[in-house]
Amino acid sequence: WRLPNVNELSSLLSRETSSPALPTGHPFTDTGIASFWTSTTFAPDNTQAWFVSLTEGRIYNAQKATVTLAVWCVRN
Repeated sequence: WRLPNVNELSSLLSRETSSPALPTGHPFTDTGIASFWTSTTFAPDNTQAWFVSLTEGRIYNAQKATVTLAVWCVRN
């Protein structure tokens, strides 16, 4: 198991929906309205990483050490 990178996780997003921003009929339910860490470091500042917000269907960056978010692990 591993954390998906920002491209993998953001590929699940739907621009037509929000809260959660997942396509209709998406197989994963009960994800809640959450934000999920990715394994991708924010290039300008390696103390930060990208995360995906299912509330807005957008990606953001935040401090790795001080921000608590959920994780959505994937298998290779």
